[in-house]
Amino acid sequence: MLSTCLRALRGLGLRDEMASLLAAVQPLLGPDADGMDRERDRGLLLIWAGGLTLLGDPRGAALLYRAHEIVEKLAPGPAHAQLVAGLAWGYAHGPADLALEQIAKLAGQFTHVTDSLGSNTHYCPTVLLVVDSLVHGITGLADDAPRAAARHG
Repeated sequence: MLSTCLRALRGLGLRDEMASLLAAVQPLLGPDADGMDRERDRGLLLIWAGGLTLLGDPRGAALLYRAHEIVEKLAPGPAHAQLVAGLAWGYAHGPADLALEQIAKLAGQFTHVTDSLGSNTHYCPTVLLVVDSLVHGITGLADDAPRAAARHG
């Protein structure tokens, strides 16, 4: 739900409302708002971090940077693929130039993707997850200009 709301507010250029929403979500992240070790909260945390980054809050960029460091150190497997997916979506909520640059770096992680205990002989679910996430991270970037121009024109 946070993702949908942020994308709508972003598309309408309502930055103050985005900031209010992100501030309201922060208590849900826990006292330190650093849930990289809590797998169930990572998606929410990374979307929140992307929104903060878009608004110029350095806490968001720091969290995205930390998550990227973890991805690069994490052993290949489902947990690695899930963190790549969450990070790509987090970047998609940030500034477009940063998102494209960092998602391109995430694409370099693709060579490490594997299903070590996979039983399917035709496809690798973690490969599909990573490819899907990278594509959605790029295509999910909001195109603010047309909607903003339509409102004022």
